[in-house]
Amino acid sequence: MFFPGARRKRRRWLALRDQTPSRGAAGEADAGALLTKYTGPLRGRLAMGLACGAHLSVHRRALWNDLTDVYADYRADTRILREA
Repeated sequence: MFFPGARRKRRRWLALRDQTPSRGAAGEADAGALLTKYTGPLRGRLAMGLACGAHLSVHRRALWNDLTDVYADYRADTRILREA
């Protein structure tokens, strides 16, 4: 990736990088995080439908609003729902 003026702003980018917490830095709190795809649907009927399965996404640590097939184990998903 090329950013215009990157050499002049390198110190600023490095400072921002150092201030940004890395994924997993929060420890166990990160295990229950809802991961969101920023280019995925966030509003509207499709997003509402995908949000109905958000609890499964949290369990699997998958993106809740991704349109790919991330649920490969139907029996495990039904077991998760039954235990919740």
